[in-house]
Amino acid sequence: MKKFIACLLLAALMIGTTACQKGSFGDTYIEGQDQQYMYTDLFYGAQEMTETEEGYYFLYQNYLFFADRETLEVSPLCDNPGCLHEKETDTSKTWKCNAYYFTGIDNFIASWGDSLYIKVESNQMGKRLPKGGLMQVSKDGMEKSIVCEFQELPGSSNALHRGKFYYASKEVDRKLSANYNIHEVDLQNGGSDRILYNGKKESGCIPQLLCYGNHLYFKESYVKDENSYVDVKEINLQTGEITELKPEGEEEAFYLRGVFHDRIYYTSTNSYETGQWDWKYMNLDQSNRQEWFSTPEEQLLYADTRYFYLYTPWVYLADSEKEPSISMLDKDGNQIGNCDLSAIEGDLIDFMPGGEQYFFLISIDDDYLHHYYAVNKEETAKTGQGKPKEFFQPGDIVSSVSDLPL
Repeated sequence: MKKFIACLLLAALMIGTTACQKGSFGDTYIEGQDQQYMYTDLFYGAQEMTETEEGYYFLYQNYLFFADRETLEVSPLCDNPGCLHEKETDTSKTWKCNAYYFTGIDNFIASWGDSLYIKVESNQMGKRLPKGGLMQVSKDGMEKSIVCEFQELPGSSNALHRGKFYYASKEVDRKLSANYNIHEVDLQNGGSDRILYNGKKESGCIPQLLCYGNHLYFKESYVKDENSYVDVKEINLQTGEITELKPEGEEEAFYLRGVFHDRIYYTSTNSYETGQWDWKYMNLDQSNRQEWFSTPEEQLLYADTRYFYLYTPWVYLADSEKEPSISMLDKDGNQIGNCDLSAIEGDLIDFMPGGEQYFFLISIDDDYLHHYYAVNKEETAKTGQGKPKEFFQPGDIVSSVSDLPL
């Protein structure tokens, strides 16, 4: 009997292992497999930082830096003897730095499995890729390889989710007609690239991709009869079915704010007319629509696995004398803390909720230098006031552009 039970347990373990290898996961957030929504910019769609068990990796002006998890000590991810890294003045040598990646305008870095993945415009030997590609990098930065070259030029909206890389592309023909697609690159199948969605609406584009569980949510922006519209759609990643999100009972169009904690969060588009933002949420299957709370101004909603954050960026304060703000909320939407932004240098330009220990801020000063800050979440929740700690000021990057050899 004991031997029989042992065999059953072994069989169950093998089935479970096989299912994981094939990407058969539950319809919820799976750490280590899913898109790290806590490091995804929900306004611009970029991802410039990722977290692993070892620490934090982030891109700045084509250089890859690593911050130790315990000390937050930062260094370029390069151990080439005599390399000057970001201080190199000879542009013919810049690309030889192991921390240099020709990423172009839109930075993207993510982690999956034992590797990092970076969107690049040249390979590890400095050869330009016609439409860019995705580079796989070991966590020590020593091993690099191109896992796929893109079929079309990608935009800033990208996601790495459950072993697959998603990117939105757009091409305009001579008649200025837009043709845009959502691509899926299978990292477990030789980097095969296929189109999941094709759009051809006037002045259309895909400004945002959000993956969660078995779903890919995206916004489709376009013009019709000289008016601008934004549709929110979902691709079921298991069946390929594409549906438009329309919360039951909502008369007005809605604005997707984020997908966290097994729920879809949104506001109504008429908030721009009423000046009152009514936050709501529903289940992933669009059931159980609930009122959450209201705010008197537009804000960005972010989340990690424990908290929510309301972030008011400069772009929402153009006609106001107010300053940017960050509030920490519990899962019920109750405010439990604020972040003291008075001590940061210059203007706040980016916010990332981060993982278990810190959330991160990036500011830019009058000399256009960036400053990186970490805020301890436990202290913020305990005292009600988050204190930013600067852990990295890169200073002047001597050369962020390289004379590529090929």
